[in-house]
Amino acid sequence: MGTWSGDEQPALHDINMGSQPSINQHSSTYPPELSGVGPTTVLSILKERHGWSQAPPPAPSSPEQQPIPQQQSHESCTSDQLMDPEFESEFDRILAMVSPTANTKQYRAQVYVFVAQLLQLQPHCIQVCGFGSVPLETYLPDGDIDLCAFFTCEASVGLAAIHQLLQREVQNENSCFQIESDPQLVFAGVPVVKCIVGNIPIDISANQVRGLSAVCFLNSLDMVIGSGHLFKRSIIAIKVWCGYESRILGSQGGLLPSYAVEIMVLNILSRYEECKTPAAVLLKFLQCYAEFRWEKSHLTLPAHSKLTFGDQIEMYRSDLDGTQDDFVPKFMNIVDPLDKANNLGRSVNQASFLRTRHALNLGAKRMKYHMGRGCEGARSFLQSTCRLIKGQFKQRPDVQPQNQRWPISAELLGQGGLEFALAQQHLKLEQLKAKFVSGGVETIMPCLLYTSPSPRDS
Repeated sequence: MGTWSGDEQPALHDINMGSQPSINQHSSTYPPELSGVGPTTVLSILKERHGWSQAPPPAPSSPEQQPIPQQQSHESCTSDQLMDPEFESEFDRILAMVSPTANTKQYRAQVYVFVAQLLQLQPHCIQVCGFGSVPLETYLPDGDIDLCAFFTCEASVGLAAIHQLLQREVQNENSCFQIESDPQLVFAGVPVVKCIVGNIPIDISANQVRGLSAVCFLNSLDMVIGSGHLFKRSIIAIKVWCGYESRILGSQGGLLPSYAVEIMVLNILSRYEECKTPAAVLLKFLQCYAEFRWEKSHLTLPAHSKLTFGDQIEMYRSDLDGTQDDFVPKFMNIVDPLDKANNLGRSVNQASFLRTRHALNLGAKRMKYHMGRGCEGARSFLQSTCRLIKGQFKQRPDVQPQNQRWPISAELLGQGGLEFALAQQHLKLEQLKAKFVSGGVETIMPCLLYTSPSPRDS
């Protein structure tokens, strides 16, 4: 069982193996960077590691009714091996080249305000909100902008109208930002409209409160953790490794969603106070989750920690918490702290689970090898990221081209930009408790709102 040192009551619970998806014996092909010898099915992993001749017997289906697993030694998670200061310095320098900058923040705010203005041309759209990695300031150069439009009609009807609006806008040659591809209306678990504006992918959802609650929750915890935004810098470091070095990030491909990764990072910081830098957090992340027994356990934030985030959970808990079905076990089980019935790892399929575990194991070994080799070790460990910096990101796609005027004025940008002020969101929560219809009634949570000026008022 994966062990969390220093935590007397780790929140790791057995799950019902009888509820697990059926596992068929078949080979799993890994990309070249993850090549190596290893188990190819969950069952073979269990046989190899525990000598099981068959799957273990099912456990009670309710995590809350199950005993806390007995802790076992976890040598890799308690390693005292020191990291070369030159490695950490070069590691941070590489991360800085793919982290948010003043220029990228301003450019993304320009694109956000432009799209928000377009959305409010639709008569039923009365609010547009930004959420995800942009207001959290943990986006990568090729990261998208997530927006949520609130409609006074059904979400599907509003999104269909937005889709038609954006399709017409593609033909507008006088637009300050060009919509570069035909917008797509995707009916997935959460319906979204996808398009590319000014080189930046845009995802537009409707009448959703989960993402809005999450961005406020994570921003408030970054303030609690402090240490020069250690939480956000660690998220960027781990997203770089997951996205560029191991290719295991992205829920649409059956991989890990960004929010799941953020909760995994928060779990590490809440359990290991000795992690003071992004590189140290990444090492602990790789070591612990490579050994974590995902087949038998689910991951939750610890009940006892010096980090006090219980108040934040209660403040931003989704109104949908407690109204959904029970937690459904999948191949990776990560409990959403804002909705305990929501499995953040539900998008991970069997092949992706095996690939992720293999990548974590290999990543932990590579980092332990390279972290004693100074600057060259950091460049070797992040070699794919370095190649992107020299190639695709030599001119970042989310940076305003030189000698080009900002299409949106500073005054308008200030009124509708993406600056996050947590205190203001509490005030807006009291002022904007409007109700929106989306197969039920959902309450606006504290969020980033674009409300004025509206194109219809100009």
